[in-house]
Amino acid sequence: MLMEKARDFSEKLNIAKECKFSDGWLSCFKKRHGIRKTDISGGKKSADSESADEFSAFFEEFIKKNNINLDQIYNADETGVYFRCLPTSTLTGPNEISAHGFKKNKERLTVLTCANATGSHKIKLLVIGKSKNPRALTGIKHLPVAYKNQKNCWMDRDIFIYWFKCIFVPSVISELKAKGKPEDSKVILLIDNCRAHPSDAELRHGNISAMFLPPNVTSLIQPMDQGIIQNLKMIYRKNFMRRLINVEGTLTEFQSSFTIKDAIYGLASSWNAVKPRTLRRGWRKLLFVTHFCSDSSDDEEFEGFRCKKSELTDIMEALKNGCTKNLSLTQLEMPEIEIWMNVDKNIPVTETFNRRGID
Repeated sequence: MLMEKARDFSEKLNIAKECKFSDGWLSCFKKRHGIRKTDISGGKKSADSESADEFSAFFEEFIKKNNINLDQIYNADETGVYFRCLPTSTLTGPNEISAHGFKKNKERLTVLTCANATGSHKIKLLVIGKSKNPRALTGIKHLPVAYKNQKNCWMDRDIFIYWFKCIFVPSVISELKAKGKPEDSKVILLIDNCRAHPSDAELRHGNISAMFLPPNVTSLIQPMDQGIIQNLKMIYRKNFMRRLINVEGTLTEFQSSFTIKDAIYGLASSWNAVKPRTLRRGWRKLLFVTHFCSDSSDDEEFEGFRCKKSELTDIMEALKNGCTKNLSLTQLEMPEIEIWMNVDKNIPVTETFNRRGID
């Protein structure tokens, strides 16, 4: 209704400059004028939304007051990845009789993503696996990611402190130097209030410091949760499927031969393929800044919010045209692909309170 009214006023006022009244325009308009959806039931969801709005207003005022440039604001967040999981229905393939349950493989990694608000600087991924020295990585001196191990593949305080001091801070200082900025420039790392994250006092190096989001608002305003991580996983699984299409042996053989090395290089390549525009758009719910809204002038859906039907269709066509030996792949349907794309969306990445209490 707002867009229809805007078009009406534009015509009545004879505004010469053409304006595209897209979803992006609407989002920015509502942000600018404080228009938001309210849950009339007054429940927890409404309270979380109110907390998100309050923090958004506070954070925007904070960066203005401290004169912090957008390229000096970062967000980091963890996600779990079932790195060699296949679509469930491939379990019943005619060539896979002995592989019952195998393709439901849930061997996982935890991945920490981090980038700045302008999308101009990505921090290399931190990947957490179970093994300290995976056999597949033997002899490899330089990985495209930082790798650490933890018995459950979870993020913990020690690993996060290592990442902050040894990966994040040096990378940020190098970026400041490259842009001709003083090394003591103020930099903010925005993170969620997770039990595995150390206190802000422990996450400080000169003028580089951490700031925590309020509890229960991460799904609403944390940039990495606004489609960036989903976009990373979509690219990873599209590339995984391309390899699967060209496999010579059985699906079981492919899956067992797909190693943590393949996953690490695949994740690094996928992270490199995430576009700066995608990274910028992740900040639109947290900050109203013209820099972000300029990306919203077209009607194209943000690629991270959901897997585009066209891209899923491309995968389906590639499967049907490229797989002759593995018939179970050619029989996959769109809903199965969509479920597979999101199979690890909500898996835990840190130790839970209950488990810690029991142990």
